[in-house]
Amino acid sequence: MNKRKPSIEVYLTEDQRWTIKKAAAETRLSISEYCIEMIFKGVVKAPLDADQLKMILALTGMANNLNQVVKRMHQDKESNHMISELQEVIKKLNAILDDRKDGNR
Repeated sequence: MNKRKPSIEVYLTEDQRWTIKKAAAETRLSISEYCIEMIFKGVVKAPLDADQLKMILALTGMANNLNQVVKRMHQDKESNHMISELQEVIKKLNAILDDRKDGNR
């Protein structure tokens, strides 16, 4: 991370200060990081915790395995009846992964 040198002084009421401090704590960011995210992005997404990262990695692995199974099923041509079911499962897994990566819980 680059060292930040210049600063901007902002005057807040005690309620505003408390609200920002609480919001930063909820997202596990420093007050400075929280304010920078809000200023430049307009939204702050809390970083994923270790359990969430494990779940995303597990779901990603399952989605990859399912894709491989579907590919083999297409090659065999005998398993066409199951292909659409597996593709639906893959779509659902991808939707879950997308939601988690976007911070929607």
